[in-house]
Order: sequence, then structure tokens, then C-alpha cells
Amino acid sequence: FSPEAVQAVDAILARCGGRPLVFFNTASSSHDRSFSEAFVGRLLERFEEVRDRFSLVVLNSKSESLRERFPFAVFDPCASLEEAVCLLSRANLVVTPDTSFVHFANFFRKRAVCVYNNRKVKPCEDVNTLWGPNYPEARQVLSPKGAALPLSGRSFHGDDLQELDPAVLEQALESEGVLPPR
Repeated sequence: FSPEAVQAVDAILARCGGRPLVFFNTASSSHDRSFSEAFVGRLLERFEEVRDRFSLVVLNSKSESLRERFPFAVFDPCASLEEAVCLLSRANLVVTPDTSFVHFANFFRKRAVCVYNNRKVKPCEDVNTLWGPNYPEARQVLSPKGAALPLSGRSFHGDDLQELDPAVLEQALESEGVLPPR
């Protein structure tokens, strides 16, 4: 990483108070593979319960209301992809629906919770497998609707993560020991 990116990330981490860092990316390259504002809000409510144990950096959230409601989180602090990847490299946990960050997390062997929407790219290619995290430190979370279907019944767009119940991700974070059980 460039010295400028490292310096920027050091400044971000200084704002985090030395607690373990959760890198929470909320969006992907397409709307249907991104989390809704309501989904992110519910997850932030849960992270607020453990804010004394973790620092939370939220990427790709344009919501001013979430920024106001959850001042404990650091929103969109990175000025470039290089800074975001540098920050990810220093995170303790990565949570993302976007495969690019899944691949970076794999490269740095970061603990990750990766959300997939059961998309298929060709009649016989399952994105969950083709672009899945495929490394032991990662947990793959599938949207339940399409996961119950055989590949032939899935769409080329997959399930709309805008409709995903936050409980699906909450349960994965609970089982990872990040969030307390409800």
C-alpha cells in the first residue's frame, strides 16, 4: 500500500479506539445484491449492543439518517479503493455482500461473513460456488429463498437482497461470537 493509504488508514483506526475492527460493507455493484437501508439499520442496532467490544466501519452507506442514529460507527472514511483494501487488511472481521471484498478478505485470510443471493451466471453455473469465499476463515450466508431451489429454478439475477431478513445475517454473526444471541 502507498504511504498515503497507510497514513489515512492509521487515522481511521485512531478514531476506532484500539478495539477489534469490523469492516461492514453494505453494497455491491448492483442494487439487488446490496443491503437495504432498513437492513443496515437493524444490523447497526445490533452492533450498537457491542460497541464497547468492537469498532465498526461502514462502507457504501449513503444514508444521512443512519449516520445520525449511529454515531458510534465510522461511515465511509475511505477516499479510494486502495484505502478500503488497506483498512480491510487490518480488520478483524469483514461483512459484505460484494465478492470483490470477499476476494480481498481471502487474500489477507480475514475472518469474513459473506452474503450471497443465489444467482446463476449460466444455466449450470452457481455463483455461490463459483465466486464463493472458499477459504476456512469465511462463512457464506445464502439468502434462504433461492437456496431452497435447485439451480434450474434460480434466476440469473438471484434473490433481491433488498428483501433479505436481517435475522439471516444476525444469526451468522451470533454464531461467530460477534453479536450476543437474542
